Formats: sequence, C-alpha cells, structure tokens
Amino acid sequence: MLAFLSNCLFRSWDRGSLWETLLRCQLLFLPVTFLTLYVKYMTVALDWWLLEPERTLNAWAVLPFTAGDFLIGLILLPVAFALFLRVRPLPWSGAFLFPILLLLVFLYIQLHAYYLLENFASGSLIAEGIRWGWKNIGLAVQYVPLTSLAKLCLLLALGALCSYGACSSAQRLRFLISRRVQAAVIGMEVAVLVIAFALRDGRLPYTRPVLVQIASAMTSPPEAPLLPLDVLRERYRSLTGMRVASPRNPYFGTASGSDLILIVLETTPAQCLDLTEGDIPPALSNLRRRAWIGSRHYTTYPFTWTVLYSIATGMYPQEQIGRMGFFDQPSGLFSILYSRGYATAAYGTGLETFLRLLKAQRIGKIEDQACYTGAESIRYYNREWLHKQIASDERCLDLLLKDIRDWVSADRRFAVLYAPQVSHGPWQDLRGADTGRDPLERCRDLVSLQDQWIGRLSETLQRLGRLERTLIVVTADHGVRFREEDPRFRQGRIDSYSFQLPFLLYAPQALASPKVLEWVTSHIDIQPSVLDLLGIREGRELEQGLPVWDPSLAGRTTYFWAARVMGADGFHKAGRFYMLNHHRGTVYANSRMSFDEAHRVVDPARAEDIKREIGQMDEIRRSWMRCAIEGCPGYTPPGL
Repeated sequence: MLAFLSNCLFRSWDRGSLWETLLRCQLLFLPVTFLTLYVKYMTVALDWWLLEPERTLNAWAVLPFTAGDFLIGLILLPVAFALFLRVRPLPWSGAFLFPILLLLVFLYIQLHAYYLLENFASGSLIAEGIRWGWKNIGLAVQYVPLTSLAKLCLLLALGALCSYGACSSAQRLRFLISRRVQAAVIGMEVAVLVIAFALRDGRLPYTRPVLVQIASAMTSPPEAPLLPLDVLRERYRSLTGMRVASPRNPYFGTASGSDLILIVLETTPAQCLDLTEGDIPPALSNLRRRAWIGSRHYTTYPFTWTVLYSIATGMYPQEQIGRMGFFDQPSGLFSILYSRGYATAAYGTGLETFLRLLKAQRIGKIEDQACYTGAESIRYYNREWLHKQIASDERCLDLLLKDIRDWVSADRRFAVLYAPQVSHGPWQDLRGADTGRDPLERCRDLVSLQDQWIGRLSETLQRLGRLERTLIVVTADHGVRFREEDPRFRQGRIDSYSFQLPFLLYAPQALASPKVLEWVTSHIDIQPSVLDLLGIREGRELEQGLPVWDPSLAGRTTYFWAARVMGADGFHKAGRFYMLNHHRGTVYANSRMSFDEAHRVVDPARAEDIKREIGQMDEIRRSWMRCAIEGCPGYTPPGL
C-alpha cells in the first residue's frame, strides 16, 4: 500500500491515446459498477417473493433489470471522465483514489440503508444517521453486522487495487492497453449491454438504474407555498372530510385545572400491549377504569422526534428527516400550558436529541443527563445496557416523583413528559441471556416492568391527593421498524406492527367508566383531547386533530407517513387502508393495515387517484408547517 501511494502520489503518467484513457477510466470505475450491480441484486432480492415466488433468484434472473446500470457503469461514467481528462488534462495519480473510495463508502451506506429501510436514504437522513451514530457508537454498531463491514473492507481493497492499476505506467499496463485486449473488452461490454437490453423488463420499476434512484432520493422536494391559514384549513378539511369541532362538546372543561402526565413508551406496538382486552398489566388496568382506550390508535411517523412533534402540536410532522426546522415551532401543548402558569418538565435519557423541540415548546426543566447512572456514553443493546437503562429510567422516575411532591407542596399545576427507554428495540430479555424467546414476549415483560413504574407514579399521586385531578396519557412512539428488532418484520410498506399503538387517556373528572374508541385515532388527536378537557381554547389555531371521543373521526381520512424511512406512505379512509410504495410506484388497498401483492391496486386510474391524494396532503402539511414556523396570512407565531 505504501509503495502504491508513493507511486501514485509522487509520479504521474502520460495520458496516452483516447482508448487507453477510456480503459483506465473503466478500470477506475469498475468497483463502482460492481457495487451498483450488487445493490440492484439486493433491491430485487428483497422483493423477489412478491415478483416470482415460485422461481429461484439468481444472477440471470436479475439481468433484465440491470441494463441501465451496465450502461452507466461501463460506458457513460468512464466515457464522461475520459472526455473530461482529454479536455482538461490531469495526471494519473493517487488523487483519483480518494474520490473513488468515498463514492464506494457512500454507495455502501445506501446499500445498508436500503436493507434496513427498503428505501435509499436522503442526504439529510444520512447526516442525521451519522450524527446519531457518532454519539451512540455502540448502539449504531449493532445495526451494522460484522459480515457487512468485512464486505466493505473487501470492496475498498478492490477500489484501491483498481485505482492502482488505473494510475500505473503504460509499461505496466501494456497487456491491458494492447489493441487485441481493447477490442476484446469492448466486445464483451457491447455483448453484455445487448443481452441486458434485449431481456429488459420495463413492466417493473427495478429497471431504473441504481445511481439514478439514489440521486432522486438525495433531492429535496420543492419548498411548499406559503398560503393563508384559512386556505390551508379549507383544503385540509376538504381532503380529510373532517368537520369543524362541535361547540357542544360534552367534555369541554370537565378537567379544568388538572395536571397532565404524558407517558410515551419506546418501541411498543399494540401487538405487545393491548389495552382493549386480555391480560392488561395491573397499574394500567386501574387507570383504564376511567379512561378512553384507543382500539385503533396510530402514530403519524415511525420516528421518536416526529412523534413528539405530533403529540406536542396536534399536527402531522415534517416528512423530510434531517430538516429540523419544525423543532423550532413555538406553538403547542406544553407552551400553551406554560403560558397558563403550569410547571413543565421532561424526563428521559434520550431527550438530548429533542432539546430544540422541547425548549421551543417552553418545557422549563429537561432531565436527561441527570438520569444516567453510569458511564453510558457508549451503550449496547445487550444485558449490560438493559440493566443500566433500567437504573436510568428508575432514576428519571425518582426525579419526576420528587418534582411532583415539590409542585404539590407549592400548590402549582404541572405538565410533564416521561419517556422511559428500556423497551427500545431490539427488545432485551429480562429473564436472562439469549433464551430464544419470541420478541413480543420479551416486549411484554418490559411493559410489565414499566407498568410497575406507572403504579409507583399513580400511588404517589394518590397519597398526595392529586390522582383525581390529573390527566394521564399512556401511549408509545412507534412499533417495530427494522429486521434487527424482529426478523418477521417486512420493510417497504406501512404496517400495523410499526404504526398501531396502545393509547389510554385517564380522565377521572370526565369519565366514571372505561370507553373503548372503535374508530381510528392518531397522535394528532392527543393535544385537542387534553386541551378540551382542560377547557382551553386559545393558541389552538394550527391543530389538525380532533378530541378522541368525537364520533366524526369515524369518517375522517387519517394519514401515515414513512417514505424516507420505509419507502411508503398511506392513509385510512372509509374503512380501508391505502399504501403507496414510492420505490416501486405501486399502490395497495386492504381492510387492515397489512399489505402484500394480493392487495395491489391494478386499476391505473384508481392507483393514480390514491397517489394524487397522498401528494396533495403532503403539500398541505408542508405548507401548514411553514405557516407554523414562519407565520402566514391569518397566523403569527408566538414571539414574532
């Protein structure tokens, strides 16, 4: 390697003939071509069970989808670079090595992103992933298998070898640049291209070249127009079928002056915690006696920060992960309660990621670092991490209980967020080392542990005489999102395993018995529900949800966003779920939030209508968020 660097960095060679330059360029880009073909193979392999369930996948079966990749890798990139070198001569030196290695690392990241998300990553998502991975190296490593890192090392070695060959002297390359070899190489390339194009199957979306798909994923959508708030409301109501909330709300103000505790569990799908029936943990069962229970409650987006945004504002979140402008939105549940004299606080070891949002929401006290119980700057999802995280979550709970006692002594209202992290996926087994137990069984054990903490919280409120004057919301941020969390999980689609969550709103001043909600509810409905119970109307101009008890929710269209992390978006309308897979361009419909090829919408006109509806709502929510942050005709954000 040292000899190679010395040879390439301190010596340069003549450009030679155009054909020689072209062969050098093809050799330089050979690892890139190889990797793009491997990425194409993986994209087809992940969906092969849908395309050809009775046929074995092999390289010949993937060849009809690779014509564009061969054309770009073998011809277009080398020719373009060769022509560039003829116009602007540069010496063949080691300077070419580093861009090629960076390109290979970038493509490797995109390959791994597609394996995890079944969608190529945007630039903002890659930046956010690098930031999170740098701060949580131990956690990030568990999402990158050693075999995958070994493949990357081999690929980089191939890149270095090909770069070495490309910048070698003409004497060393005399065999490759001989006219017979040139003719043979060009003949093989032409043959491969002819066969690939002859077999090309244009009926499926996989014929699109990998580099083109990645470039498309890296682009940002155009900025949404800044429209008057009244126009946005009208478009939103027309699209969703949602009416204006009835002024005759039977529960409005029934919990006026109450405190608020919002408990958001980590990675807890409804399949893990069903609050509608069955074996419900004791503390939650007690709260359930005077609560609304969501039988069909869904998150808006399967990422924690976007979930907290929806809960705190009653709005759908920004789709493009990484553009964190929405973290600065000043209007929302906690800021409204803060302006009314409530003490506001948040407790959880993962809250440092959301400091901008929490501070913008006027959450006065954020207990994150104080919850740590040891040297956890590098943590792993294993038993050591599990024991540390249990201690950290319990420490957070102790801090919360102490603050509640202080606020009660000072006769001050409070609104708090408690976000334990012990159930973060992949779920660890409380019963010992790797026992091979079903992931959902492990999740239920972790829920039982957190139920004990909820019991401690309820008992403290009871002793202080405040349980009957406290609203308690229990829900989760999202469900399972990756195969590492449960091997049964399938990417490339929205699914109830990722989106459907437990939901409970304990409201003892409003209810004397449990009420199970049969219609679809969403995280955007939490803020309207809480503020209605508290009797607060001011500061709610931007809400997109309704109180969970409003029967008109049965006719509302509810949206689910995951294009940047799962490659799909969808909605529920008139008793059916719809999904658009952006990568394949296919549309699905089913009575449940579960999709396979049997649910594909084959009518082109109907499929276009579904795509159009998702696109219209996407523009509305981006315009709505821009209005919330920058202001628009009819609305001025607090502080502007």
